[in-house]
Amino acid sequence: MLPSDIETDDAYRLLSRRHFLQAMGATGAGVMLGAYGGELSAHAAAPVGAGDGILIVVLLAGGNDGMNTVAPTNNSRYYSQRKTLAIPAEKALQIGQGFGLHPNLTYVKALYDRGHVALVNGVGYPGQCLSHFESMSTWMGAQATAGLTSGWLGRWFDGIANRNPFSMVNVGFNVPLHLTGRVRAAASVSPWGFGLGASTDPINQRLYKGLRGLGAAPSGLGTWGDLIIQAEQDALTIGENMASIFSTKLPEVNMTRDMAVAARLINANVGVRVVGVGQRGYDTHSNQPGWHDKLLGELDAGLRALYAELQPGFAARTTVLVVSEFGRTPAANDSGGTDHGTANTTLVIGQPIAGGMYGQSPSWTDLDANGRFKTTVDFRSIYATVLERVLQADPREILGANYETLPLYSGALPEGVPAPPPLPAVPGRLLPVTPTRKLDTREGNGAPQAAFAAGVEETVYVLGAGSVPPRDVTAVVMNVTVTDPTAAGFVTVWPTGEAKPNASSLNFVAGQTVPNLVMSKVGANGRISISVSEGSANLIADVVGYFSRAGGSSLVPLTPVRLRDTRDVAGPVGAGATIDIKVTGAAGVPTSGVNAVVLNVTVTEPTSAGYVTVRPTGEPLPKTSSLNFTAGETVPNLVITKVGANGAVSLFNSDGATHLVVDLLGWFDVSGRGPSGYASSPQRVLDPRDAGGKIGADSTMQLKVTDIADVPPGAKAVVLNVTVVDPTETSFLIVYPMGHPLPTASNLNFTPGSTVPNQVIATVGDGGKICIYNHAGQTHIIADLIGWYA
Repeated sequence: MLPSDIETDDAYRLLSRRHFLQAMGATGAGVMLGAYGGELSAHAAAPVGAGDGILIVVLLAGGNDGMNTVAPTNNSRYYSQRKTLAIPAEKALQIGQGFGLHPNLTYVKALYDRGHVALVNGVGYPGQCLSHFESMSTWMGAQATAGLTSGWLGRWFDGIANRNPFSMVNVGFNVPLHLTGRVRAAASVSPWGFGLGASTDPINQRLYKGLRGLGAAPSGLGTWGDLIIQAEQDALTIGENMASIFSTKLPEVNMTRDMAVAARLINANVGVRVVGVGQRGYDTHSNQPGWHDKLLGELDAGLRALYAELQPGFAARTTVLVVSEFGRTPAANDSGGTDHGTANTTLVIGQPIAGGMYGQSPSWTDLDANGRFKTTVDFRSIYATVLERVLQADPREILGANYETLPLYSGALPEGVPAPPPLPAVPGRLLPVTPTRKLDTREGNGAPQAAFAAGVEETVYVLGAGSVPPRDVTAVVMNVTVTDPTAAGFVTVWPTGEAKPNASSLNFVAGQTVPNLVMSKVGANGRISISVSEGSANLIADVVGYFSRAGGSSLVPLTPVRLRDTRDVAGPVGAGATIDIKVTGAAGVPTSGVNAVVLNVTVTEPTSAGYVTVRPTGEPLPKTSSLNFTAGETVPNLVITKVGANGAVSLFNSDGATHLVVDLLGWFDVSGRGPSGYASSPQRVLDPRDAGGKIGADSTMQLKVTDIADVPPGAKAVVLNVTVVDPTETSFLIVYPMGHPLPTASNLNFTPGSTVPNQVIATVGDGGKICIYNHAGQTHIIADLIGWYA
């Protein structure tokens, strides 16, 4: 017989009633005994420590439907059993591996794309109970012997040396079990503000003064009288300290308001380490599509509100844990809903998170004796992980047993610990993809904050973007654009898990919009790391291809050759216009067996700000860009693009009119018989600024690339990020193989005083050397090696 099926609100009320007086007593004692029992009073709140993590626990009360939160869109049984309740594959927000997020989780999807969301599948516990009350008690207590006497975070609160009462708070009107310890409990903060202590009205201020006078000396009413008066004093202090949180307008919707208040509590820097937030209504026995859609939309908006408010320094150390007491049944019921289930999906969100899919998604055919999903991950493994990584606590001491921790965090090393040596470069062959936007901080796409800030290392989960598979990927090729930078600086992209290199992926000056193609080896957990050196800047990243161990195309490098220069033909390309260029059969490219080409595309003399998108002719225009520019700029960028069915590529100009210059640097052979691509950790190989020298006008310098560490003597081409710094005149650079004549082409075009980066795929010439030619004036040239073909 299945356990009783009492409703979620009853469970929540029971927990609240049973613990209300205990929580009041624990919190009251903790605060009131500042003068009597050695506890700090509320006014003695201290800031969060430099190495302290912060945890926000969001409880979805009622049993969230994990299968409609993270839908198995490639599973036919999901659609046959859920019928009209299932999320259509075409509406789901695809995340790869046959899964898609609920359509209303657009911000969660953006965070997932950036590598900041871990989806832990099959979460539950042995002997899963289907009663809201009992299962919620198990999740909140997280210890078989604890029953309803204490919660897992409450026991952490009991044990910390810091007696700051603000260390743990709950946004709401009660203190739930998981935030209630054996001797202490969280402070409860109303999301609608404080009355007592917070008003600036002169009459109320006189009242507060009078109340404070009551605590100036012993009351003469005995211990309990003194405790009550002290509690009143602390309530006044809490109201005063928290008034600033409500001084500016907050959202009106409950979930967005609660999450915004949580962020402001953390921003206040009064020592908050744990925040509880709750959202009810997930017991969707009927009318699930409309109700569940609404709740997930509110959750998504709440997370967006949280990160909109949360200051970057706190966002970098905050983990959001989204839990529910159980999942739902595999099949829909006759009332348009689902019933109490077992295994569920838990969300762990934050910048420190190593995003992706964890655990094993429950089988739809191998069910338990009651026809429900089997658990594959004990929820206490997630608790153990965050206790250890976020709260620096001993999980066994708090949970009462050993539970396996999960690799949910990026593995950032403590200060002073040396990073491991770089992983060796692994060969792969290119598979070009239709450009897919992975990151756009201007729109909140993948960004927990508005822009990248200097000194903050972000990570981006790059597998599963568009057609990029979740495994066998050695490197990704992205078009990265910086825009709205507040200061001159550079962006560095490198494999996660390796030491940050002394290299740059693109350089910029304040206010500049700069694109660059970036090839990066994939690091730990399928992620790459990104940082901005100075100020802050918005970043855009579009994945255009990847290198795979499982096979693909091989590069055939060419001496650069010009394919099109609109300055020599009919005139500039107008706004919204497209030009087509046939690349197969031209300049040494065969008429068949070609699936991608390498182009250097330059915008010059644009009349307004805009962008150019390069795509295979015949395919729809993607929501991506190959070059972004402002009026009057000359901007080059390397482009790897698939070839259309007729052997042509198309270049679209978004705004104004601009000239386009297109040079061919190589093509990719679908037979894969040519050289493999090797992505290395970025390393600086040329920087004349260190010796104070510039290259002069009409001058050529040589660089022996086969002398560089790891580059083999037989390398056919190298991949460099080349940057021009502080040029004295309008000019251009040409990179070409040693021993070949100077081609009619360019790799970088620039104007006086500008800083211009561009990725270069350079054919290796005689003696393992390449040549770099400067046309006019003088300029510094920086080069960073990021890979080679051999």
